[in-house]
This record gives sequence, C-alpha cells and structure tokens, in this order.
Amino acid sequence: MNKSPGVKDQIAALKQAIAAQESLRPSLGDAVVDAAIATLKEKLSALDTSAQQCKQITVLFADVSGFTAMSETMDAEDVSDNMNALWRRVDAAITQFGGHIDKHIGDAVMALWGVYRARENDPEQAIRAALAMQEAIQAHVQASQIPLKMRIGVNTGPVLLDRVGAGDEFTAMGDTVNTASRLEQAASNGVILISHNTYRQVRGVFDVTPQEPLSVKGKAEPLQVYVVERAKPHAFRIGRRGVEGVDTKMVGRDAEMFQIQDAYKSTAEEREVIQRSSVVGRVFWDGVVARLTAASAANTVRPRRRSGPGSA
Repeated sequence: MNKSPGVKDQIAALKQAIAAQESLRPSLGDAVVDAAIATLKEKLSALDTSAQQCKQITVLFADVSGFTAMSETMDAEDVSDNMNALWRRVDAAITQFGGHIDKHIGDAVMALWGVYRARENDPEQAIRAALAMQEAIQAHVQASQIPLKMRIGVNTGPVLLDRVGAGDEFTAMGDTVNTASRLEQAASNGVILISHNTYRQVRGVFDVTPQEPLSVKGKAEPLQVYVVERAKPHAFRIGRRGVEGVDTKMVGRDAEMFQIQDAYKSTAEEREVIQRSSVVGRVFWDGVVARLTAASAANTVRPRRRSGPGSA
C-alpha cells in the first residue's frame, strides 16, 4: 500500500528524532535514551507498516449536544471559535489518559486506546478520560455560558487497524467500533454508557448503574450496558495488586512475561542447588562431628587409681 506524503513525513521525522536521541547515548546513558525513544519507536512501528493489524482496543465516541441550537443563534466564526476552545479542553482530557484521537467529525470525536501499545488498563484509562471530558465540558459551559452537554459511549473488543481512503488515514474498523458508536447514540446527555465487555475489565474501579438490556441495530441479542457514575476512591485498591474482579488477559507484555518466567526458573534452580548444598553440608558436618566425638572418646585418658592400703 502506498503511503501518503503526510505519513512519509511523519515517518522521516520520527526516524530523525530517534537518531538524535541515539547520538546522546554516550553522554546520557542507555537507560535514559531507551526510555526516551521507546514511544517514538512504537509510533514509528505503527506508521511504518502497510499490513493490516488485528488488535484488542477500547473505543470511545463522544458527541456534543446543543451544537445545532448554538449554530442557529451565533455567527459561523463564533461557532468555530467556541468549538475549537471546547475541543482543546476535551482533547487534552483524552491525551492525558493515554488516548489516541482518531478523528473529529463535526460535533463528535472518536478516540482509541491500545492502538500503538496495548496496556491492561486501557479500558480504565478510557473511562477516566470520559469522566474528565464531562468535567471539561462543564468548565467550558461555565466559561462560555453556552448550554452544551456531551454523551459518551465506550466499548472494548477486537478491531481491524488499517489505512483507508485517499489520505491513507490510519483508523480502526469493525463491530467493536460500530457498537461504541451505537452506545454513544443511545446515551442520554451528560451520560457515559459502557458495554459489558468494557465493564468486566474495570469492575471494582468505578461506581456504575446497570441498565436495561439495550437493543442495538445489527445485534441479534440486546446488550448489557452500564452508566458510569464516578470513580471509586483510590483506597479501594490499597494493598492489592491490580483490580479486584478483573479477568483480563496479559496483552502487549510478551517480553516482560518471558523475563518473569526466566527469573522464576533461575530462582527455582538456584533454590534447588542451595537446598542440595545444605543437605550435603549437613551430612558432611554430621559426619565430622561424629568422627571427632568418637576420636575424643577413644583418646580420653582415664584417671589412674591410686595404690595404697586397701587397694586391690
């Protein structure tokens, strides 16, 4: 697949940035440089591929309610300025929690988690971003005095990542994306609606309210959905690794998993050697002690009995 000049420029810029960081390795050291170029290499890998990718990601759709009414009462330039100011707030909330902004479509936005690098907490980060987006639009309303609200839909599942269109746009496609869009359309103003696929991976992290099963176009069976109310206090996870009730698989962690397995194997082997050494050492020292005891008993000089009157 031919890459557009825009994509080629991005690839060239990333390669230059990586080369610049590599040149600093002698002065900064491997640890600093590796950390600096890790994200650059991930983005380069995603851009510098023409093959389709199937990945497990989390998709967020958000739509601004009240945009049409605002457009009818304001000049086009004022509408544009107002929406740009709003998107700056909303986009910042998305990127703050690791999201990738896929596209803006009028008064809607599509964002993805897990495109460049999959993480176990992608669904959680997407919901935290959704909560931050609702706060961002409330702050915008207070500043602009324009009554706007946002409805958000979030879904998690497999997608096809590929480049489409004349612009060679890199985007996600598939049922997971369509379902996220349907959830956004079904959500009420000011509400965050998530699928069961997303909920089961963040159970215990947020306060949610189960809803009646939702009939969605293209789905044979109604979907179990939930309204996200708020994040639970951080104290709920103190003293525990991960999130209680989460049954997600390890994704995007093959290298780390191999390191853990190798470390465990090495530790087990070393422990076995130590245990064997301990047994051998104990047997050895027991033998030494026994020999010393026997030798001591054999060489002990018994006191001689005095001769004299009455002695035998």
